[in-house]
Order: sequence, then structure tokens, then C-alpha cells
Amino acid sequence: MTPAGLVDGHRFIPARFRHPERQPETPLVTTWFAGRHYEITLLPEHVDHEGAGDALPFRDVVLSGYRTRSDVRAAPFLSRVTSAPVRSLELIDERLYHLDLTFCPLDDRHAICAPTGWDHYGRRVVAELVPESIELDADEAMTFCANSVVVGRAVIMPSCPPRVGRQLEAWGFDVVICTVDEFLKAGGGCRCLTLALDVELSSVTS
Repeated sequence: MTPAGLVDGHRFIPARFRHPERQPETPLVTTWFAGRHYEITLLPEHVDHEGAGDALPFRDVVLSGYRTRSDVRAAPFLSRVTSAPVRSLELIDERLYHLDLTFCPLDDRHAICAPTGWDHYGRRVVAELVPESIELDADEAMTFCANSVVVGRAVIMPSCPPRVGRQLEAWGFDVVICTVDEFLKAGGGCRCLTLALDVELSSVTS
């Protein structure tokens, strides 16, 4: 699950879903944004990318997940239209099919990470980028605790393993558990139920 597109300021980049079951979502969401005078920028033909679930800004780059649901070919396009540096991360665990199931930016210094979901190159990219991280093991990652919504110092989570909660509190974050058990059955968590409208990818510079 993920919202059907990516917001960059007043631009909306509609998702191009790989699987036909989700493709009808794109025109509905695109119509909503167009009706609110967003500039609509379409992905190239034959390039799949599932929007905000596979593109997350952190510090001076945008991380873009690929393989399971999105194409690596989407990264150069996203960089071109947003003017932001984009680093691709290969998702190697089909259970963790979107980047936002493996990576949750908390602020400019901290993030929740599930390195078991990335290839070796992706692990190096994140290790170099994130000064301080909570590294989830495989069991913790499958609680979908990385699929959280961060509002200021509050981290709204579908679940929170005790070790993760202790570290978040040590960093000064407030853990808020929002039970979405029925939605978890469909393969999504708290972040999959949201789409931030205050994202400015074009303001990310190297």
C-alpha cells in the first residue's frame, strides 16, 4: 500500500503502478490534485514508480527504492524534475516491498532503518547518510514499525518493539501507537495511510 503519487511543492507526480489491481487509483488521485491546481508531471512511459512509498527525502538527498514495485529507471527522472540528488536503494526482501517499510526519517540526524531489506550497496548508502539510526532486525522490521508518521517529535507507529521505543524516547521522541491491525493484514502501516502535502523535494540540494 502507498498513496498514489509523490508531492514536490505544488507539483504532483502520479504513481505508475506495476500491478493492474492498483492502476485505477492513479487517475482518481491525479484528478484531485489537478482540481487543486497542482502541476501534474507524468512519469515516462514504461517506468513504474509507486510514489511516496518509494521516495523519501533525508538531509540533502532523496532515497528511491526499486525492484519490488518501482523501477530503478525512475531515479534519473525524479532527479531531473525535482532538481534533487536521488540515490537508489535496491529492495531485496519482497515482504518489505516499499522503501517506507524499511526506512523512516525522524529528523536531520536520526532514522529507523531495516538494513535486511536492502542490498549491500544500499546498506552502505544509508550508513554513510544517517548519523544515528535504529537498525531493525528481521523480526522487528516485520512489525512494520518503520512505516510510521513523524509529526514534530511524535512518532505515530502501528507497533513499537520495546528496544525501538526505548531508543526513540532516549532521543527525545514521543511514541504514539496507532493500532491499524486490519490494515496491516493488507500489507500497510500508518504511513501508507497518509500523503504529506508539505514536501519540497526541489528544496533538497547537494
